[in-house]
Amino acid sequence: MKNKIGIHLRQICMVALKLEPVLEGLKKVFEVRPCYTDPSVKEFGLRNVLIPIGTDFLEIVAPITENTAASRYLKRRDGDGGYMVICQADAQNVQKAVRNNAKNAGVRVAWESKTDEFYCMQLHPRDMGGAFFEVDWDINENFIGSWHPAGGLGWTDDHHVGSARKVRGVRIQSSNPEQLGNQWSKVSGIPLGNREGQLFLPFLNADLYFVNLSDGRGEGLSEIDLEVIAVDRVLERADKERLLGDNNKVCIGGIRFNLTERKNHI
Repeated sequence: MKNKIGIHLRQICMVALKLEPVLEGLKKVFEVRPCYTDPSVKEFGLRNVLIPIGTDFLEIVAPITENTAASRYLKRRDGDGGYMVICQADAQNVQKAVRNNAKNAGVRVAWESKTDEFYCMQLHPRDMGGAFFEVDWDINENFIGSWHPAGGLGWTDDHHVGSARKVRGVRIQSSNPEQLGNQWSKVSGIPLGNREGQLFLPFLNADLYFVNLSDGRGEGLSEIDLEVIAVDRVLERADKERLLGDNNKVCIGGIRFNLTERKNHI
């Protein structure tokens, strides 16, 4: 199933009580390293770090002040976990369409910021369900290079290539996946697909699945599908660091990582 709506999954945000243990786990298991820290998130009482996975990113945020949205989310979900699905629109009119869809669906804009070069729009997780849905527009309209939240093009100057090469999918668990999937479909404008009984939104580069609850933590972003080089070696490192869960899922920062083998190592 192909998506004709120009929305690319560019960044997945994880929230953690403490940033360093999550970062260290990702570095040791997936041989990645951070590329950027955004000083502007301090205004939200946070600090962050971005890690490139191929040409997309994992972000970790952690509260540095009390009573932030992130700290309330940590309390509600009983610990670290997934926080935001951050997408890049390939044109301003695509982002505008998502905003209009959200308004028609009764979904509030939680926060937005606009400059001549970048327009950030975050939709409220209570209205969307499952996670923040952020759809941004970058003047460069480049899905593999420049990305404002990663400091523009600077991250490509020393692009470290580790074992993790591509985000294939994201999974949001819910007591009612169909209802949640329909809400995200309505707002994004992307028709839902069905793959072996699992509902998903096909972004341009990855899929967002809506799945049944599989733990006791309630609704939220629970899993990330990663394409890696040498799955067996990644699993060995995870086991050594005591970060290997059931069914060969790597468990870091409240997220379960499902691994698939990269066929082409070039």
